[in-house]
Amino acid sequence: MANNIRTVPQEQWDLPVSKAADGRWITLREFVDKNVAVLSSTNLSEELSIDQQAELVAERIAHRADFKVAMIGLGIVDQERAMQEIRDQTSAGRTLINIELRTIARAIKRARG
Repeated sequence: MANNIRTVPQEQWDLPVSKAADGRWITLREFVDKNVAVLSSTNLSEELSIDQQAELVAERIAHRADFKVAMIGLGIVDQERAMQEIRDQTSAGRTLINIELRTIARAIKRARG
């Protein structure tokens, strides 16, 4: 993991990327260390239901108080609005879910080398 710490943004190491078998969220660091039995691998969009995907992404965004994203038609979406869009599973919410799932997959791939 030490060799890959420069290729993965620091904030990604402490964000949840999956759930452990006991139901708690696990971070990228725990996922890569493989000391935790996880419910899903890097293909989260196929292994998690849309509700589970939304829950994971909302949890990740909740850990980032400075979260903001510009979206066509919506303007700047802050943390609170993003989490509401995700909970309601609107078109914008599904887009945010897809973006975060790709971010998770990319972080896992980079972390594993």
